[in-house]
Amino acid sequence: MVFAATMHRFLLPFHPLLNQCHLVRLVLSLQKLEKDIRAEVEAKNHVKILNLLIPLESCHSSKNNPFSFFSSFSQNMQMQVIDKMLQSFIPLRPCSKPKIALSFLLTYTLQSSHPLPIALAVLQRTLHSGCFPVPQTHVLLTSAWLDHRCLSHPYLNTTSNPTQ
Repeated sequence: MVFAATMHRFLLPFHPLLNQCHLVRLVLSLQKLEKDIRAEVEAKNHVKILNLLIPLESCHSSKNNPFSFFSSFSQNMQMQVIDKMLQSFIPLRPCSKPKIALSFLLTYTLQSSHPLPIALAVLQRTLHSGCFPVPQTHVLLTSAWLDHRCLSHPYLNTTSNPTQ
């Protein structure tokens, strides 16, 4: 107990530096994780992605999404890759095994520039696997739907606003 108190007093002045080191390690490990996931996607080893994501199960964050590299793909390529991933998750048992991957995929697709219809496919696979979608799904899905409606029916914006 005395040793722990002594170490605490010794390390206290280094607290900001230790936090920065932890942050740097976290960023580097997330970059490595994204690179590893990208390699598995390119090799079409979609099931191996699940093992790479296990350490992130307790800290799901939309800011650090390991699928953010999909933004460098064309929209058509994104849809093909995500569809193949979803197809590869179907035979897995237990059905909830791909939960963390589905959570990150759902968050990524809902926040992408063209979320529909691929986000709906991810949401459907999530629900079929018996998992609950991430908490922000309702808000993100509503926002995506409204954006889609405004793009497909621009006259709704002008007729619903009496000041124009």
